[in-house]
Amino acid sequence: LFSLAGCGGEGTRNDAAAVTEAATAFLNATGDRQVGELRSFMSRGYLDTSGVPDPITIEDLTAALGYMNSYRFAPDEDIVIEDERAVITVDVDLTDLERKIMAVRQSLPVRPGPLTLLYPRWIPGTHSPTGSVSQLAGLHITAKGQKLEWRRDTLDMYAFHLDVPAGVSSLELSFQHLSPVSEASGRVVMTPEIIGLQWNTVVLYPAGHDASAIQVRPSARLPRDWKLASALDERAREGDRVHFEDVTLETLVDSPLWAGKYTQRVALDTEGSAPVYLNLFADSPTSLKASTEQLDAHKALVQQADRLYGSRHFKRYEFLLALSEYFSGIGLEHSESSENGVRPNYFTEWAKSAPRRTLLPHEYTHSWNGKFRRPSDLNTPNFNEPMQDSLLWMYE
Repeated sequence: LFSLAGCGGEGTRNDAAAVTEAATAFLNATGDRQVGELRSFMSRGYLDTSGVPDPITIEDLTAALGYMNSYRFAPDEDIVIEDERAVITVDVDLTDLERKIMAVRQSLPVRPGPLTLLYPRWIPGTHSPTGSVSQLAGLHITAKGQKLEWRRDTLDMYAFHLDVPAGVSSLELSFQHLSPVSEASGRVVMTPEIIGLQWNTVVLYPAGHDASAIQVRPSARLPRDWKLASALDERAREGDRVHFEDVTLETLVDSPLWAGKYTQRVALDTEGSAPVYLNLFADSPTSLKASTEQLDAHKALVQQADRLYGSRHFKRYEFLLALSEYFSGIGLEHSESSENGVRPNYFTEWAKSAPRRTLLPHEYTHSWNGKFRRPSDLNTPNFNEPMQDSLLWMYE
């Protein structure tokens, strides 16, 4: 009946009346024969254990709706998201630059019973199912030191099923993200000088929960002496490992981490309570040489946006800009940062780069138009529910 009514489980919001109204309308417009055919979609084991009538009639389903109308929808019971201890930890080792492999370790608070883990598929800003599950490798799941078997969903390659044994309250996951070694297989995000980490490529999360309700504690190990930039707030450092403050999964995916060997951080506007920075990452120090006039043009961008929008909704904004021959180009918006990739001559051949200068203002504008104010059918509760693009013409 939940599937019949199109109910996706809306947290603790009690909208059962609306669901049953929709389901009842469907039943009233459907004959007994068609309703009976619903039974064919149920497995034999489910039929035997659940006492499903044979044949199913409209009266049977309508009676069941009476029970549904008193039901209070709640998240799946596989993770205690309201518990302070229920924080998913994600640690990513970014030091394997030669093979371009990101090694991931993750811990997940759970309850005994069936569990489905999802790899993000529908990525905000791309408006499409661009999640790179084919680059996930070597998935191992353990509980109390014992290996647990997982099963790939036969229809949805982004879903992984397993059974959590009794007495287990936490799972340990390890896997690798095999980032592309050349543009023939995708965007190159690891070079000897620059790394671009999008967290959606290195996380699995439990089905049945809104991304805004899942708490994550991220950390990352960087190559020695590299510097990073991200909208995430740092909590502590242990050598080359950086620990960040807890955030929701929604915020994590919206907060990429970039790091580099040759970097420069420029304050574009730090007068108010919401500063804006330009973070440069380059193949060599030569590409970082920007004149006062060139930097003033970027500062003017921030001033003009203030005049256009009237306020800043973010706590801090980080432009992430790669000047590279080898790190793949990109233009991707986020609420408090943006990922931008141009050729290494962006500053050194300034007069020739005018067409490329529209990239940063385009992505900055999306912080308001697309993030702070988002089309409703793009505002999905998690990263595996399909997005729709009816207002993409306005968004872009």
